[in-house]
Amino acid sequence: MRPRPATFLLAESGGTKTDWRWVSPTGVHAHTGPGLNPSHGSAALTAALRYSLGPFAEQARGAAVAFYGAGLESAQGQTALRAALESTLVPSQLSMGTDLLAAARAAGRPALMALLGTGSNAGHTDGHRVLARRGGHGWLLGDPASG
Repeated sequence: MRPRPATFLLAESGGTKTDWRWVSPTGVHAHTGPGLNPSHGSAALTAALRYSLGPFAEQARGAAVAFYGAGLESAQGQTALRAALESTLVPSQLSMGTDLLAAARAAGRPALMALLGTGSNAGHTDGHRVLARRGGHGWLLGDPASG
């Protein structure tokens, strides 16, 4: 069953895959697409974003979007992703940040966080923002450096 137009779109992305969740009047709908990393450049990122969204790209247009993922530590990465998302989805509202920020917001209280994967990193949160972080260099060595 195809979901109705989304009211909220959430993405968590790494270099390998992007997990999408659409919250719509009919419920929560999941889709996994290829990874998206702003370091690949705006044109490549826009094309990869369209592909990653798959059959839901048109239904997600105009939704509020929260995107967390790799490459969003820098202003350049955020600018490239913002351009790709705005040209593809025309979001009514856009929030973005690192995967560590997503973990901080999900914790909702002071905590230590550890994210494992190619870009493994760890940090400390007050439940709203990342207070300190370490790691995130595994991508330099590739998947054998994961975790």
